[in-house]
Amino acid sequence: MKKFISFSSFIAASALSLAFAFSIITVAHVHADTSASQSPTVSCYSWTGASAIGTSTASINDTVGWYAQVINGTTTNNTYTFYWLNNSTGVTDTHHYTQGNDKEFTSFSTAGLKSMYVAAIDTNGKNTGWESCPLVNVLPISISSCAPSPATATVGANVVWNSSVSGGKAPYSYRWYNPATGVVDTHSSINGTFYSNTVSSDSDTVSYNATGTKYMGIDVTSSAGESTGWKWCSSPVTVTANTAQPTVNVYYPTANSTFTVGSPIQLGFSSSNALATFDVQLGGKAYGHDYGNVNAPESGAKLNFTIPSDALPSNYTTLSGYQFEIYYNGSLIAYSPSFTINSSILSQSSSTVPTASCTPSASSITTGSSVTWNGTVSGGTAPYNFYWNNNDSGVTDTHASIGGTTNSESASYASAGSKYMGIAVIDAKGQGSGWKWCSSPVTVTAVTPTNPVTAGPTVTCVVWSDPTVNIGQTAGWAAQVYNGTSSLYYTFYWLNNSTGVTDTHHNTHGNDNDFMSFSTAGSKSMYVAAIDQNGVNTGWKACPSITVTGGQTNTSTNTNTSVSASQTNTSSNTSANTTVTGSSGNTASASAGQTTTVNSSNSSNSSSQNTGSTQTTAVTTPAVTAPTVSCTPSSSSASIGSNVTWNGTVSGGTAPYTFYWSNNATGVTDTHASITGTTDSDATSYSATGSKYMGIAVIDSKGQNTGWKWCSSPVTVATVYTDNFTGAILNAWNSIKSLF
Repeated sequence: MKKFISFSSFIAASALSLAFAFSIITVAHVHADTSASQSPTVSCYSWTGASAIGTSTASINDTVGWYAQVINGTTTNNTYTFYWLNNSTGVTDTHHYTQGNDKEFTSFSTAGLKSMYVAAIDTNGKNTGWESCPLVNVLPISISSCAPSPATATVGANVVWNSSVSGGKAPYSYRWYNPATGVVDTHSSINGTFYSNTVSSDSDTVSYNATGTKYMGIDVTSSAGESTGWKWCSSPVTVTANTAQPTVNVYYPTANSTFTVGSPIQLGFSSSNALATFDVQLGGKAYGHDYGNVNAPESGAKLNFTIPSDALPSNYTTLSGYQFEIYYNGSLIAYSPSFTINSSILSQSSSTVPTASCTPSASSITTGSSVTWNGTVSGGTAPYNFYWNNNDSGVTDTHASIGGTTNSESASYASAGSKYMGIAVIDAKGQGSGWKWCSSPVTVTAVTPTNPVTAGPTVTCVVWSDPTVNIGQTAGWAAQVYNGTSSLYYTFYWLNNSTGVTDTHHNTHGNDNDFMSFSTAGSKSMYVAAIDQNGVNTGWKACPSITVTGGQTNTSTNTNTSVSASQTNTSSNTSANTTVTGSSGNTASASAGQTTTVNSSNSSNSSSQNTGSTQTTAVTTPAVTAPTVSCTPSSSSASIGSNVTWNGTVSGGTAPYTFYWSNNATGVTDTHASITGTTDSDATSYSATGSKYMGIAVIDSKGQNTGWKWCSSPVTVATVYTDNFTGAILNAWNSIKSLF
C-alpha cells in the first residue's frame, strides 16, 4: 500500500521520525531496538475488516490487514502517530493523529510467510517500541487431487473425473481437456471459501466410444489470475468393450417411403454399443442383397447405400414390402419399416446430344488457395444441369437450370498433388454428355515455412490428441518454450502444412495448444514457432505428424451386379446384366446377349462385351448438394470484455442444420442444433488482447458436412484506457506495437 503526503507534512514527519530515532529507538528493516525506556505498549492482531480475529492465511493479490491498540498510554487529549513496517517489501506507512488504535492493509504478489511490525509515538514523544504482528501465510494455487470414477468402464458408459484445488482466491475457473476427442470443457465461477480454507472441487463427465487407456488434462485459474497450468490427472481410466447384445433403434427410412432402382437410399439407426459391428441387408418379396458390415452412424446421421439394379423383378415397374434387415452375430435383431421401390429408365433422345468440356483458370496453385474450373456445353437443349465432380474430395456439386452454355466451379485443396475435376451435363430433354475430365489437372504445392528471424530460445512440440483420428475429428498439438525468459509473454505461430493456414496466439506464458480437424485422409504435419516481447524467437519447429483415416476400395464379382464407391471398382459378368458406378479405374464386362452399364466421373473406366452384348452410358445425378459455409465478425476490433458477434451463412445441403463454432482463444466449441434457416451467430467476449479467430462447421439433415473453416477475418482485441492523458499515450503505444 502506498501513501502520498505533502512536502510540509513530509518535513514534519521527518523531524518527528528523527526525534523518535535518536531519543528512543532505531528503526531497522527486520528488527528494532526496544531497550530504551517506554511508557505505553502496543498490541497487534490480524484484521479481516469485521473484527480483530483474523486469519493466518491469504492468497496472492488478496487484501490482508492488521489492527494495533495502544495499552497503558495516555488517551486523554493525546493522539498517536503509528508506524507500520512491511518486512517483505521494506515499505513503512505512517498514520498521524489517531486515538490509540489503527489499522493497516496491504497485499502480496508472491507466496510465502509475510511479516509486519508496528510502533506508536504519542504527542509527548513517548513511544511503544516495535511490536511484531501475526505472520500471514500467502498460499499459491495448486491441484490437490484429480482422478476418474470409476477407474474401469465399458464403451459408452459415463466416467466422472473429480478434482479439487487448494490455495488461490475463489471463485475458480476449471478447464478440462479430453485428448480422446480434443474437446476442452470450461466450468467458470466455481466457488470455494478461501478464508475458511475450504477446498474447491469440480467434476467433468464424459463417455468413450473406443477401448483403451484414457487420460484427462486439467487447468485451474483463480479470480486473482493465478493458474496451475495444464496437469494430467493422477491416474487414467481403462475402457473395455461392451460384449452384451446391443439394443438397436431404426429411425430412417420412414414407413411407406418410395425409392428408385439405382438411386441412393439411406439407413439411420442407433445402437447401445458404439463399437458393435452389424450386417445390413436389403430384403423383400423373396429378394435379398447384403451390403456388408457397418457400425451404427453417429446420433441423427445416416448410412448411404444404393438400390441394386436387380432389386425389382423384370416384369414389375413398382413393388412394395422392402425392408432393411440388421443382423448381429448372425441373428436378425432389427429391421426398418417397409418401403416401395420403383423402376427408372434414362433414354437418350435421337436429337443432338450435348457435349461438355472444361479447363482450369491456373495450372498450379499452393495449398489453401482457390482455382476456378470453367465449363462449356455445346448441342442439346437449354436449360442445362451442370455436374462438377472433385476427385480430391469426392464431392459432386450441381448447378441447375443454367440458361447459357457456360458454367464454373471454384475449389481449394488442403494437400499437395495433381488435382482433377470431372464435368457432366444433362439438357432439358434428359440427354447427357457423360462424364469427362477437364482438359488438364492443377498442380498443388504445399506451403513451406521460413524462419522469420534468427533463432534464440528453443520450442518443443508434441501431439496433444490421439495420433490417429478420423476425417472431421479434432486433432491437437502442444508446444513448450525452453531456455527462454519465463517472465516474458510469447506469441505462438502454428502453420498447418496441409492447408497453408497459420494460427496466431498472443500473450502466452511459454506454452500453447492448437486444435484442428481435416477433411481429407493421409499424414498431416504442423509447424510451430514462438516470439517473445523482445523479438527473440525460436524459429520453426516441425511437430510430430498425425494420421487421418478415411476412404475404401470395393471389388465385386457377382451375377446381376451393382457396385458403387469412390475408388476402384471391378465387376465381371457372364450370365446377366452388370452396372458399375465409381470415380476411377472401373471395369465391367458381359457375355453375349447381356447389357453392361458404366456410371462414373472418370474417363479411365472401360467395359467390354462378347459378341451380341450391348452397352449403354448414363449420367448419375446426385440427389443433393453438399453444404458450404462462411462467417464474418460483427466488428474488426473490440476491447477486453466487450461482446463480438460472429455471423455464419450456409448454402447448399438440406435443412435443418447443426452449426459448430470453435473459439480458438478458449478452445471451447459451441453447438447450435436444428437451425431451419441458413444463418446462425455466436457471441463471445475476450479477456486478453490479441488477434482472435473463430472456426465454423455445419452438418445438414442428411449428414453432409462442410468441414471446419476459419471465419473471413480475425478480431483485434485491445485494452482501452479511459484516463485522458494516460489513455492517449498507452493506446497509441498499443497501436504501434500491433504493427510488429
